Parts: sequence; structure tokens; C-alpha cells
Amino acid sequence: MRQGIKQMNFDELPEEALVPEDEQPFRIPDHWKWVKIGYLSKVVGGGTPKSSSVEYYENGTVPWITPADLTNYDDIYISRGRRNLSGDGLKNSSAKMIPKDSILFSSRAPIGYVALAANDLCTNQGFKSFVPSDVFLPKYGYWYLKYAKPLVEKLASGTTFAEVSGSKIAELPFPIPPLSEQKRIVERIESLLGKITSAGSLLEGAKDTYELQRKAIIAKALQGEMTTSWRVSNPNETAHLLVQEVRKQRDTIQKMLYGKTKSKLNVDGVSLGSEPYTVPESWEWERIGNIVVNVVDGTHHTPTYTTSGIPFLSVKDVKNNKLSFEDTKYISEEEHRELLKRCHPQKGDILITKSGTIGRTAVVETEQEFSLFVSVALIKTAGLSLEPRFIELALEFFVNQEMGNEFVKGTAVKNLHLDQIVKLPIPIPPLHEQKRIVGIVDLIATSLEAYIRSIEEVEQTFKDLANTVLGAAFRGRLTQYTD
Repeated sequence: MRQGIKQMNFDELPEEALVPEDEQPFRIPDHWKWVKIGYLSKVVGGGTPKSSSVEYYENGTVPWITPADLTNYDDIYISRGRRNLSGDGLKNSSAKMIPKDSILFSSRAPIGYVALAANDLCTNQGFKSFVPSDVFLPKYGYWYLKYAKPLVEKLASGTTFAEVSGSKIAELPFPIPPLSEQKRIVERIESLLGKITSAGSLLEGAKDTYELQRKAIIAKALQGEMTTSWRVSNPNETAHLLVQEVRKQRDTIQKMLYGKTKSKLNVDGVSLGSEPYTVPESWEWERIGNIVVNVVDGTHHTPTYTTSGIPFLSVKDVKNNKLSFEDTKYISEEEHRELLKRCHPQKGDILITKSGTIGRTAVVETEQEFSLFVSVALIKTAGLSLEPRFIELALEFFVNQEMGNEFVKGTAVKNLHLDQIVKLPIPIPPLHEQKRIVGIVDLIATSLEAYIRSIEEVEQTFKDLANTVLGAAFRGRLTQYTD
């Protein structure tokens, strides 16, 4: 017999253990019962030893689970977390050992992670765990609590973050069929969800294939393979004169903006034999610093944030080759004007993230003013006879793929330094060919993105279907036709 609540006769349950009809979440078969879970299983909380006491953790052998250990955790069972407690750590905290097959349920930050204990273990205070009961199978309880997350959230309270207390979760309505039927329910759930998961894995594979295809397309584009026929039709267009013109434009704009040319951007060209790969004869290899107006990052100090004003963008606001103003922070107009003296983004410029998440790129396509944090670099190309989107594709490709390991520095936090961006070699086609390449890449990308959106819609359908399966299971509909 499992440790916990003994098998009981439902007719002998006290009235307060049963869920009143008007509080029952949904209808269940007549031979089932709605019972408050606290009458079926002991609810156990957890605890955390003093974090500054190293001896409570060092060389620990007691498995200790936190909600973070269940983030993106898909297995049903868990045996240990990222850290263990020592025996003294367990003794000097409110953490309690719970037996194998206990149901772990995260009760705050966030609510609703569920797992079964693969062995005896303990948890921190972010859990309310249910000790095994002879009244319901552990896996039946596991799947029900996965399904019942919205019901538990309604029991939660709190201002800083929602949390459900042990006394509240003990009131959770729990549908109880006979043990033999619970076993059939679990088998049906796992059979059906297994098929859904297998189908979902195929979709994930399709999404991975999309990303590989996108990278392959950009690689081919930057090698001139997609515009061979264009070059045959335009044999007199070369990049040599374009590069010379861009350098003149750069010097003129620098003098206008800064009062002088920025000699620090001038770097040695790409010497013959050192090119990353062979490009068409009409193209030129050039380093970024020689063909842009400026390479600069955003402010190195944290500004004073305001509830409204000028958007202040960081790494999180550069995603999917676009700028996002949906969840940005704000600074005052006065502070923005001060920051513009260092870094002034304009329409036609290019952004690239340089710390944390490296290599996200976007062309500035808006007249809206904004400022940047140090984690984002500005490649100033506005006013130059270059196609910004082509330069962006080249930056993204060479930083993330072709030369990523060479150019990205740092151990704990990866960083792309400004002087590395300046020295980055990229291929330059004639201007009209740049535009042609961008048009082809974007057309193909649009088709691929539509394909991904359709996959994501199917994935959501699968998620809805999984929830439907659980809903049907706990209403008795998966087993009503079986003996």
C-alpha cells in the first residue's frame, strides 16, 4: 500500500469532502465522484535553505526541485534538479522529503508546472506536492493537474505574483472514477497524446528545415548564384565604380555630420587570396568600415526610464529582421537629444545586436525617433548608394555563419566588438544587382514564412486537440464505451 491516504469508501466520506454540485467544474459520469483533493492526498509544501550558507548546498546529495527545473521540461518523471541540498540544508529549511510518485505542482512563478517524483526528493517553496494516494493513480493525478491549471489559477491570490496556498489548493475539485477506469483513462490519454506529439515532432523538423533553407538561400545569394542571368543581361555593370562613389559619399556625409572624416573607419582592404570565397568578377570584396558613414553602439549607461516619451531600444527589440516598438522602454526627449550626439539612428541605417544575443539585424525603415542601448550597434548607411537590405543580409550571414566564431568574442557573455564589425569583409555587387538579390531573397522568404505560419497554425491545432483529449478523458468520454 502506498504511503498516504488509504483506500476509502466514498459513501463514508464526510460531507465537506465532496464538491457541492454548483461548484463542480463540469459533468462527470454518475459512478464518479467530485472530491476536494485535500481529502484524497496530503498536500506538502517546500522550502529553501539560506542561500548564503554554502554548506547547505555544497556536495549535496538530496534531490531538490525548483520551478526553474521544470521550465521546458516535457518528461513526466523528474529525479533531480540542477542543485542538490546537503543533509544540513534539508534540516535547516522548511523543505520536506516526499516519496516517489508524489505529484509536484508549481504553485507560483509560474502556476501549473507538473511532474511526478521518480524517487524520494524535496522541493522549494514554489511547489505544492501531493503525496501518493491509494485512491488515485499517480499518472491519473498528473494528467488531471495538467488539465486543471486554469482551475488552480482561479484559486490563486497575490499582488507581486499569483500564488496558490496549500489550504486553497486542497479545495481543488478532483474527479474520481474507479481505479480500473483510471488506468484505462491514462492509457487512452498517453496513446492519443503520443500520436499528437509524434505529429508535432514532424512539424518541428519542418521548422528546422525552414531555417536551414533560409540560410542556404542567403548563402547562395551572397555568392551570386541567384543572379547569374542578370549579369549575363547586364555585362557592363560592375561594383568597382560603385565602391569608389560610395567612399566619396561617405566622406561628404561624415564632414557634414561630424565636421571631419572618420579615419578610424579606414581599414586595409581585402587582399587577393584572403577573400572568404570567390565571387563574380563584377563584384568587389570590401570591409564594412570603408563603405559606411559610421559604426557606433548605443549609450553605455542605463538612462532614466519614463512611462512615455522616446523609445529606447535594446536587443529584445530587434527580432525577425525588424524593429519592434511593442514592448520597449522610454526615455525623456531631453535625454534622447543628449544620446543622439553619440548615436543617431535614421531611416536607411542598419542595426545589429552585439552582446547577449549576437547577430540579430534590422534595417531602420521608420522615421520614428529612438535611442539605442550599448547592446545594439548602428551601421550608418543612410544617404549612400547601397541597398541597406543587402548589407543587412551580408552582416547577418557573416556574423552568424561564415565568420561567427572568429568575430564573436567573450566567454560568459558573448560580444561583437565595434572594431570587429569595421573589419568585417562583405561582397559588394553592382547596386542594381543588390536590389535584384534582395527582391529574390525576400520573395522566397515570404513564401517560406507563409509556410511556417501554416505550420504554427497546425501546431496550435495540435495543442488545442491535446487539451480536448484531456477534457474528454476527465469527463469519462474516452472510456464510456469500454468494459
